[in-house]
Amino acid sequence: MMSHFPYSLIYAVEGRRVLIHAVASNHIPLGTILRSLDS
Repeated sequence: MMSHFPYSLIYAVEGRRVLIHAVASNHIPLGTILRSLDS
């Protein structure tokens, strides 16, 4: 059913959700995320 769905889009959305949740929970320093987004 999901065979034609772009999995990269799923990874992008889920990855962003995980990052936001991690920042909200203060499990990951904001600077680390900003550096990872820049690279």
